[in-house]
Amino acid sequence: HGLREVKLEVESDFQILVMMIKGKAEIPWKCRMLVNRICDLLGKVNVGITHIYREANGVTDFLLSLAVKTRCCNVFTLTGLLVEGKLLLLQDQIGLPIIRKKNSIILRSVLSQ
Repeated sequence: HGLREVKLEVESDFQILVMMIKGKAEIPWKCRMLVNRICDLLGKVNVGITHIYREANGVTDFLLSLAVKTRCCNVFTLTGLLVEGKLLLLQDQIGLPIIRKKNSIILRSVLSQ
């Protein structure tokens, strides 16, 4: 009940899903129950959902991949983050784009900038 008073912002790099949730794209029958459930849940809280390009999601992708690899819930702190995660976070903070090549992330050296 308390979530009605909080404004949540959800960002997704899955553009077609964002469009389906907003009613701007047709929902395939195989996905209809799941998308309708998502819409029901979102309707219970004050939430905005927007599309964000995958390149702007580098830190999130990194943390999600790390959580999937370890198969447990994690609390990530800056001191406990791997070097790759720290570099991605720094790039994100200063606005450098994250360039991907064939499902891998190429880190641009912040020091060479």
